[in-house]
Amino acid sequence: MPGLRTIAVTVAVNGGARMEDEARSGWSHLLEHLVFKGAGDMGAREIVERIEAEGGSINAATGYERTSFDIRALKGSLPLAMQVLSDLVFRPTLAPEEIEREKDVVAQEIAEAFDTPDDHVFEMAQTRAFVGQALGRPILGSIASLAPVEREMIGDWRRRLYSPDRMVVAVSGGVDEDELLPLAETWFGHQAATPTEALPAAVFVGGEARLA
Repeated sequence: MPGLRTIAVTVAVNGGARMEDEARSGWSHLLEHLVFKGAGDMGAREIVERIEAEGGSINAATGYERTSFDIRALKGSLPLAMQVLSDLVFRPTLAPEEIEREKDVVAQEIAEAFDTPDDHVFEMAQTRAFVGQALGRPILGSIASLAPVEREMIGDWRRRLYSPDRMVVAVSGGVDEDELLPLAETWFGHQAATPTEALPAAVFVGGEARLA
């Protein structure tokens, strides 16, 4: 749009912690961490530096039913933003040493959430509301569920979770449709989908939970 000097680009995936079975609890969040440690021809530092050099910022979030990657930058940065986001979701390095390092990082996040009263009470309520279901397990997972993760396993999970048929690329700000559509086709239009089974309906259980 004319006159706008910034852009915002989001790649939103219809998938997150709700797709996980108990053995894979927390894998989606761990994967979101790992893609920032290297993707395409970029190392962890270069991913951030390329965006910041264009006056931008990059972020991501994992929820129960959505994982999203976001870039905000100055007008003219659309080609770079599309390339970086495509590399993150389709071509992460997933180096074994980074996998082990990020397990420790997430373990610290789990401990911090336990020690934060509002986070902890929300997790207790969520667990009680959906007992025995993916919606009732923490998005961060557990130390036990993350321990067995190796490169091939998390790579298989990436192909399943970040399947292009469940992705939306949303762009706003100072962009032109004639520029956007070819970039979307180049960076997101040639990836193979990974079919998955339909998720079971969530069932509210409810009840009472107390912390001894």
